[in-house]
Amino acid sequence: MSILQYRPDNPRRPADWRWQRAVEIVQGSPVARRRDDHTVRMAVKFRRLHNNCENDTQRLSLLDANPALYGAYEIYDASDECNEPRWELEARLLASESFADIAQRLGVEAEVIETYERVFFDVIGRLDAPGVIIHTVIGKAVQMGLAERQYDCLWKLLGYRVGSSVLDAFIYKFNSPSVPMTPDETSAFWNDQTKEFIKKKGFLASVTMPVNWQTQVDILNLWCRMLEMEQNAGMGAAGTEAILDNVQVMMEHLPFIRHRPGVDAEPPGDTTRLEATGVRLRTNELMLIGVNETPKGLEEILSSAKFPKRG
Repeated sequence: MSILQYRPDNPRRPADWRWQRAVEIVQGSPVARRRDDHTVRMAVKFRRLHNNCENDTQRLSLLDANPALYGAYEIYDASDECNEPRWELEARLLASESFADIAQRLGVEAEVIETYERVFFDVIGRLDAPGVIIHTVIGKAVQMGLAERQYDCLWKLLGYRVGSSVLDAFIYKFNSPSVPMTPDETSAFWNDQTKEFIKKKGFLASVTMPVNWQTQVDILNLWCRMLEMEQNAGMGAAGTEAILDNVQVMMEHLPFIRHRPGVDAEPPGDTTRLEATGVRLRTNELMLIGVNETPKGLEEILSSAKFPKRG
């Protein structure tokens, strides 16, 4: 990278552009005095001092000299096994929480959070530019498809688009801080929390489920089922019924819908015989086979499979 990427007027600059620019300068890049601001120069000085530390005594001296930047750097530079405080901090900055509130949650001083935002996660001045936040700060996973294990991106997306309350439920797992005191309250707690967890899992499934040849029919069927439930509940019955009819017609004409023997015109050749008994393993069954497990009913599936005769 270069000063062209790490400049304060570049809308596509990464969130940690000041720190990356400081690293670049320490490695020999010349200082751009009109563009490298005070925070960049402070980070350059810290980086050089940190690189020169050879033992814990020297690191403690650096900590005493600049506790806010040292604390922010520790959060930013944490190992993969302890990145959750960083992801939470960044998600809460995107949720527009105050430095003091975030600091209280993470058990650090507010100056550490403020320094982290200036040096490692410059977003506050760009929160009103959703294209910058979604495409540059959070990244391509939002468009390419999230997985539940990518909770760093998920937390940031929820923080930015939904806010702190939903973020609390996903990070801390529980919506309500109430503590049951009696057997009846405990029973009610289990019931309520089970419903909440199922709702959150359902949301995650809808957000992370990819659209491909294995899932697209299931997704359309789920959508139809949702419309049916709305219709049964009396929510726009006439309009919903028309939508269901149109969706059904659309699904019947999609190229990936299985041919219906005895109903549709018979296709020529081997296709007719294969479609009559054709089966396909689902994703979860393929995953079980990949870890040396046997899916339920596999023998029956294999025994029913038919293949064209050679010659």
